[in-house]
Amino acid sequence: MTWEEILGLVIALLVMLIGLVGAVVPVLPGPILVFLAALVHRFCFGEHSVHWWVIAALGMIGFWIVALLWTTI
Repeated sequence: MTWEEILGLVIALLVMLIGLVGAVVPVLPGPILVFLAALVHRFCFGEHSVHWWVIAALGMIGFWIVALLWTTI
């Protein structure tokens, strides 16, 4: 791995970690941050990243979580 790939992976993991904290802390948009981090990582690294079905699954899970949160407010 080159240093650019390592840096990109570290940044994506940090944003996903913040997203996981956002699942507990109401101020942070947790599922959205996790989805966006995976999507940006996929666009930056192409075939060396996760598959599109993982991105689609994260998007669907994130959508349902946000929808459930909005209906309970």
